[in-house]
Amino acid sequence: MKGKWATAVTRLTRRSVQEGLDAAMKRVEEEQTSTCEEKTNAALALAAVARVTREHFSEHVDDAVGVLHSLAVAYQPSIRRAAFVALAPCVSASVAIWSAPIRSSPASMALHATTESHADAAIFTCLLALEDDDDAETVARTCECLGSITCDVGWAFLRRYLKGLTKRLRKL
Repeated sequence: MKGKWATAVTRLTRRSVQEGLDAAMKRVEEEQTSTCEEKTNAALALAAVARVTREHFSEHVDDAVGVLHSLAVAYQPSIRRAAFVALAPCVSASVAIWSAPIRSSPASMALHATTESHADAAIFTCLLALEDDDDAETVARTCECLGSITCDVGWAFLRRYLKGLTKRLRKL
């Protein structure tokens, strides 16, 4: 009788341990999902704020571009996608804030140093994604981001990236 009792207790203990582990894993997955949704939605909200406020976004562009760079290399593809959706409006806001006065003459395609810094960071982030990201949707958002940034900063600024960009884009 003792052997049957010990076997039953062992089974019960194993089952309860497994159930406890399953419950813990479910909680972890729910937390990760919540965190992922939170970061994704935060990036998309940042894009909306940058798009709407443009010139009034000046004191936030540096921080926004830095945060979006870190989100662009996140583990979850949805977070990376949202980061690339948000990068372009931040660069666009930077162009509107600092470079629009310089570009008042039709012949000038110059960018303010601050805008160049933001565009450099955004393009660098895009180049990393084109090189390393294996999620097709993220790469698609990256290409859209590059297209938008290209329209905002112009070909004169983009010349320094042309070789690397075309090389990476041809690989797709």
